[in-house]
Amino acid sequence: MKKDQKQNIIDSIKTELDSTSTIYITDCSGLDAISTSKLRRECFKSNIKLSVVKNTLLARAMDDVDKDFGELKCKLEGRTCLWL
Repeated sequence: MKKDQKQNIIDSIKTELDSTSTIYITDCSGLDAISTSKLRRECFKSNIKLSVVKNTLLARAMDDVDKDFGELKCKLEGRTCLWL
């Protein structure tokens, strides 16, 4: 992935983080592609946005947002899902 593509993703995540007061982060390593797709459809039906994100890009977005995420960045491991 090129640097400008990464920056676009970081900017998108920052926008999402800025626009909400609550986020949920889960490790979705145990889900295969079919299960992930099914979960996304169910979330969509419930008006929940689910994104599978790269940990480093999420951490960079957290650094750039004017919110305190405490120790959360240290917990980013595996395949991470961001729920908004």
